[in-house]
Amino acid sequence: MAKDPIKKAENGTYYFRANLGYHPVTGKQIQKYRSGFSTKKEARAEYSKLILASTEELADKKEDITFKKFIEEIYLPWYKTQVKESTYKNRYSTIQKHFAYFYKKKVSEIEAINVQTWQLKLAKQFSPNYVRIVQGMLCLAFDRAIILGLAKKNPARMIGNIKSKKVKIDFWTLEEFQKVISLLYKGDYYEHYLFISFWLLFMTGMRIGEAAALQWMILILKQVC
Repeated sequence: MAKDPIKKAENGTYYFRANLGYHPVTGKQIQKYRSGFSTKKEARAEYSKLILASTEELADKKEDITFKKFIEEIYLPWYKTQVKESTYKNRYSTIQKHFAYFYKKKVSEIEAINVQTWQLKLAKQFSPNYVRIVQGMLCLAFDRAIILGLAKKNPARMIGNIKSKKVKIDFWTLEEFQKVISLLYKGDYYEHYLFISFWLLFMTGMRIGEAAALQWMILILKQVC
């Protein structure tokens, strides 16, 4: 059973402390204190009035939050706690660059047609696979907005993503590889390690980033690249 918020003071008057939810931007709890009521009925009437007014006020504040305010003050601080620091730094610039398209709109005003227009604009400038990644990030942001009660739907998911495109990679043939390494002089310390680097990459199919994770290869790959 919930406790009665109306309390009686030592002087015979009544008071209450109302918990009015959480601020939609800062996330801090909102409380208001009222005292000096002659009767419990008067205190309860004021309490009910305050709760109703606060609910309407918070709803209005949620409706007024711009997408820019949501991303910079609510979403990004939360997102930073969910991923590695390196991932956050890489994603931060992408988010600021591409989400700015929606910054002047309120979160609740962004519709599927707005996201589709944005998507098609990106598709003219970037590869399909890159656009898919950026839109995936937008989907996550709207998912969070829904959880926080700032949006009722996810327009980024509603329109779907663009079709992916398989990237064609131009690999060295065995003959080309043999021709390159034949030009390296293994009697020289530097070229000997270049030989080892090329041999490892070609025979294993490793990407540069994967090979760089091998501690003894880091210096060599930096010099090669």
